[in-house]
Amino acid sequence: MSRPVVVLGAAALLGACGQAQPETSPRSYRDYAGREELHAEFAVVSEGVDSGEDALVDGAPWLLRLDGASWEARHGEDWPEAASLGAWTAVLDGGLFLEDAAGLRVQLLPERLAEGETGEGVEVTALGAAETWYGTFDDAVTVEVSEGDWAGRQVLARDFGLVIWTFRGEERELRYYE
Repeated sequence: MSRPVVVLGAAALLGACGQAQPETSPRSYRDYAGREELHAEFAVVSEGVDSGEDALVDGAPWLLRLDGASWEARHGEDWPEAASLGAWTAVLDGGLFLEDAAGLRVQLLPERLAEGETGEGVEVTALGAAETWYGTFDDAVTVEVSEGDWAGRQVLARDFGLVIWTFRGEERELRYYE
């Protein structure tokens, strides 16, 4: 008398052991490009100081507004009186680009989001959680932009956008948004 042979697939074995296969989806630069609408403040933060108003260095915040593809930045406490830092159009085509009125473009995110991936003057340096004065963002992309006003470290969180912003040599962290 022969016994039946039972072959279990890998998925059945994992299910029987109580282990589920992790769901992974590829990162798309579009997921990190920023909200459709956003009003945010970025501030310089003193290192080694806990979150709170005391952690902020003297000086007016940078204000950033996203309205669809339009990005506008100002420096000051109140939007109407704040000095303009610039205005850009976000272009999602093989990565995230910002283009100013003169047609100058900077790439903030390459098309492929993996450590070491590069684009036009940008390199992905880290993937994962990012801590800012505002809080921790569990899924973020850190890039290094090599030249221009945006040269330096930029950190963009999934489904949010910029949370750490370097502009004209100064780095600031998200402080507030609505």
